[in-house]
Amino acid sequence: KKKSTGPTPMMAQYLGLKAGHADAILLFRMGDFYETFYEDARIVSEVLGITLTSREKQGDDPIPLAGIPYHALDQYLARLLDAGHTVAICEQTEDPAQAKGLVQRDVVEVISPGTITNPALLRDTDSVWLLPIVPGEGDRWGWALLDSSTGEFRCATTTRDEAMALTRRYPVAEVLLPETGDRGTGPSSIERDVQPAEVSFRSPMHFDPRVASEELCRHFGCRDVSALGLEAGEPAVGAAG
Repeated sequence: KKKSTGPTPMMAQYLGLKAGHADAILLFRMGDFYETFYEDARIVSEVLGITLTSREKQGDDPIPLAGIPYHALDQYLARLLDAGHTVAICEQTEDPAQAKGLVQRDVVEVISPGTITNPALLRDTDSVWLLPIVPGEGDRWGWALLDSSTGEFRCATTTRDEAMALTRRYPVAEVLLPETGDRGTGPSSIERDVQPAEVSFRSPMHFDPRVASEELCRHFGCRDVSALGLEAGEPAVGAAG
């Protein structure tokens, strides 16, 4: 019986980076290719129509593998984003020729359908909007709109229906929600109302008005959020942050 062995140093490096980006497809640079492994490889193979192979084929647990050439990254990245996936790009951060042992790698960029800034990845529309929404008490919902490609930004506290209507007025690529969802009615009701935009979830901490106020004031260089036309604690503050 073969003895169970742990991951190779390179796979251990991959698994550590993947753990920090569990919700994204991790494109792991290896020489002239970006490789994907495990479930990421299955998704990439299906979405891009490329061959799914495996690493460590002779072992007890071969690892699913699919790769794309580095020079064709924009082409494949656009298709992954169009399919609604968030992608983390991991580069070699040192020259392999100078490396002593394992080449250092790190995630240098994370791109989601609503945070595209590279003109080569923009499709038929001039704008790609990200729409964070914060369900509030009663019918006071906070929202913010950001076009990452131009920096255009706006936010407000309105009714639920007005917040939902934004996906029909703007080419929203991605809706961002707190993981707690749509208080009382479940996140599925929002997901249904904002189709065809992709829906992503983040920790409620990122939508906390106190944390958001600090971020907004630091970013815009103001003393308090009233300079942005906002009232402290209103749902729009959390969405804007």
